Amino acid sequence: MPYLSRPDQRKQAKWMRYLLKRQHGRCAYCSREMIKGHAKLHPTFDHVQARSRGGVHHLENGKAACRECNQAKGALSFYRPRIRQISRD
Repeated sequence: MPYLSRPDQRKQAKWMRYLLKRQHGRCAYCSREMIKGHAKLHPTFDHVQARSRGGVHHLENGKAACRECNQAKGALSFYRPRIRQISRD
């Protein structure tokens, strides 16, 4: 992502607070609780319609996603995470 000026950084932070509140602090894709500073579960702004595919950088085109899901989704317009299997030992 290119460098954001201070007003853009404030807008981005405001959007993220709104999305986290709307999603109850959970990832839009895997529903895990996101944790600031955690390597995989850090909240990130995900463009539902990827910018590389014509999506716009706007709140209506965004979801809060954990870093792991956002990186796995990449430029896909739809993403469903793999369901984690629970071992029954």
